[in-house]
Amino acid sequence: MGMHPGELSMLHQLWHLLSAGDILLTDALMSTWRVMLMLKEQGVNSVSRFNKAHRRADFRRGKRFGKGDHIVRWPKPTLRNMDWQIWKALPEYLEVREIRVQVS
Repeated sequence: MGMHPGELSMLHQLWHLLSAGDILLTDALMSTWRVMLMLKEQGVNSVSRFNKAHRRADFRRGKRFGKGDHIVRWPKPTLRNMDWQIWKALPEYLEVREIRVQVS
């Protein structure tokens, strides 16, 4: 499971509109390691719903700022459909701020 091709195409079409310092609000399908890295390299922050299918938040770990608020390191994912040299050049982890929000 992953991002639908239409959503990825839409992001690529909008890419030229994004500037350093922008904040992109996305759905859970855009909270992948690869997409978040691309945005971070562009200087764009993202706010996204957590994709529970791929990760579990553990607020006992990382640098804590309060209940339900911390920064953690997401390790580089395993090599899939990517050239070895490109994968090797990627950073070993991404620092991500996770915040728990209760919506009622």
